[in-house]
Formats: sequence, C-alpha cells, structure tokens
Amino acid sequence: MGDMASANAGAQDAGSKIFVGGLDRSVDEGVIRSFFQQFGPVVEVLVMRDPHSHQSRGFGFVTFQRDDSAKQVLQNRYHDMLGKRVEVKSSVPRGQAPPPQRGPPRSSQGYGYDTHGQPRGGPGGQGGPGGGYGYGGGGDNGGGKS
Repeated sequence: MGDMASANAGAQDAGSKIFVGGLDRSVDEGVIRSFFQQFGPVVEVLVMRDPHSHQSRGFGFVTFQRDDSAKQVLQNRYHDMLGKRVEVKSSVPRGQAPPPQRGPPRSSQGYGYDTHGQPRGGPGGQGGPGGGYGYGGGGDNGGGKS
C-alpha cells in the first residue's frame, strides 16, 4: 500500500512543479526562490548543474506548496527575472513526456545522392575520388583525357 501512497504523492507534485529554462548561469537557487515566492510558497528549487564543473546548465525546477501557485506562474510562458527572459513550462516526470517532435523526412537529393535516391557514381557508390559523396568522381573514372 505504500507504493500507492507514493504514486499519489508523485501525481500531486506533478501539478505544482514547473520547469524554468533560460536561466542566467550566475543565478543560484536563492535568487530563483526569491523570484517565484511572489506566486506562493516554494517548497524546493533545483538548478541543474554540470557534474564536472558544477556550473549551471541554464535550467532548473521549482516546486510550489500549492498547485494554484504553479498554475498562476504558467499563465505566462515567459517571465522577466533580473532583466533576463526565462521560460516556464509544466514539469513532466521522466518517462512520461511525449516523444520529441520530428521534422519532415530529409530529401534524398544532395549529400551524395542523385535524384533517384542512388549514391552518386551509380549503384554501390563507386564514383571515383570521394566515393559516393559527390566530391570529384563526375564520370571519367580513369582520370585521363579521351
């Protein structure tokens, strides 16, 4: 039954935790806490840091005591913190985020492929110098003049 209680606690925290991106590298947890306390009591502030240099990675998380505080922050996507625009989003637990959006498929034209999707130089990509990447190897594979 303890698992059920912790699962409910995690679901409850999801509504009160926000992602904050675009942080200035010099901003620390205290500055972030002071800024976001205008929206309600802050339970936790976490600035993500490089594991080797311990320098801020420019984003973090803020957990509010109440869901309505987070909702108030999220009414605006951007906030001005010490003259720098930061972006806020609802925090989504790892593994529950939707997959990243992919762009349209890349064209097979260019980057070593002909208009039929075949590597330049014909099947097998044997096209002389540069072998299949479209560098050199135009048609005369012997290198001499006819």
